Amino acid sequence: YDRSLLDLNNVPDTEDFLFEKSIITGNNHFARGDYLQALRSFDNATRVSTTDEQWEDAILRQARTLYQLKEYREATNLYQRLYQRSPDEQYLLMAATAAFTAEDYRGAIQYYRQYIDTYPYGEQYYQAKLHIADSHYNLGEYNNAALGYQELIRPDMDRTILHNSLNGLEWSALQDKEIDFTGLLDEVIREDSPQEFILVLYDRKVKYYHSQRKWNEIVNTVRFVEQIAPDSPDLYDYRRRMAIAYTNLGQYEDAERVFQALNREKPDAFVLHAWSQLDLARQNKNSALTRMQQATQLTNESRIWLDMLKLSVELNNTQFRRDYDRFMTFARNAEREQAMLLLTEWNLQNQNYSDALRTINTLLESSY
Repeated sequence: YDRSLLDLNNVPDTEDFLFEKSIITGNNHFARGDYLQALRSFDNATRVSTTDEQWEDAILRQARTLYQLKEYREATNLYQRLYQRSPDEQYLLMAATAAFTAEDYRGAIQYYRQYIDTYPYGEQYYQAKLHIADSHYNLGEYNNAALGYQELIRPDMDRTILHNSLNGLEWSALQDKEIDFTGLLDEVIREDSPQEFILVLYDRKVKYYHSQRKWNEIVNTVRFVEQIAPDSPDLYDYRRRMAIAYTNLGQYEDAERVFQALNREKPDAFVLHAWSQLDLARQNKNSALTRMQQATQLTNESRIWLDMLKLSVELNNTQFRRDYDRFMTFARNAEREQAMLLLTEWNLQNQNYSDALRTINTLLESSY
């Protein structure tokens, strides 16, 4: 970079070369991350530009540099000037993006609306609509956000936009209890909706019901899915959630029946872990520990391992130390420390006071 700047000194400061010289100097500083120097060079290029193309090039480089400097409002203004001078849809999108990043959500909505009104067949049309909904969400206008997200929940929608719209709609409902997440999803479903699309929505409904502990709604939804898609490969997970719902409803025989069927179909760590919670609800702790230990044979999921170790300590199980050592071969960071706390408790229960003290001293030095 230094050599290229030295070479530029040999280029005469005449009108024929001033613009290119300023641009190359700016590019050099930009590549090195010296954005303030780059901005000065691009500003100089703007002042010495002699054609519309040169002016546009220099202003665009200034806007991009301001964005790197996190001067988003100034970048927005330059992108707006570019669009006014040379109506290119990318400049309008850049202005909207810079406004959004600057947390000027009103401005972002204005630019994104201008984009969708001006370019109804634009490549970023639906992405712009998603950003409008996101802007309303960030402004705390959850009802407007929910309606914007709902509009994008369609069978033919790009899968990333569909996923983000479902997330946005759910988050809006969690912020505003007047918004009926599952009701809005039901409004989207039509008689001719593809089964794959319907299952995507019902999967989100079941997960939402789970987060809200609406157990009866889970059971009813899973029964409906069993009717419309009896061969769906996703039924396994639906039924796992149904068994969890039965457990929380106190319908233990129904939960047991579903867990047994799932286990016959395919042993699964998350099914076994959920099944252990049924055993705990029935006060059968030894059976619960056995299922948790079986689950840990199938996964390295820390939550399952720590639940198993915790119950093992409670029952003073003789295999605790073996299971603890296995967990510590892959556990990381805070998970290791949680296991060490359980080891301390186990050592104290078994009067291994010196071992417990060593572990405590190690934990006291921890950053967690």
